[in-house]
Amino acid sequence: MKLKILSWNIWCGIHLDKVIDFLKSADADVIALQEVIENERGNIAAVIADALGHKYVSEIETEMTFPPMPLRAQGKIVKYGNAILSKRDIVSSKVHALSSLKRRVALQADIRTDDNDAIRIF
Repeated sequence: MKLKILSWNIWCGIHLDKVIDFLKSADADVIALQEVIENERGNIAAVIADALGHKYVSEIETEMTFPPMPLRAQGKIVKYGNAILSKRDIVSSKVHALSSLKRRVALQADIRTDDNDAIRIF
């Protein structure tokens, strides 16, 4: 099985329409995004996933032992984190705390493979 995987810091979705256009043309099977925010349009990961027809999991929508990192973006305090998008089903996900002091985490998504197994993406 071949998978095309793309990772991108989207800078809080400042150029969201251009990000979506590029991701459509890249046609990746799995997309890992950093600096995903929730703003007046909602969770930017959900907006992108909807535009691409992908499933997604987002750190800012996952229950955690500490709240999502607040960030000043576009002149407001917003929720901020990571997301993983996939053409394939996401069978489970988890947020791993790497450092509660500096608020660093790794987002895990288990993605269904052709043989009904799963591949783990961080």
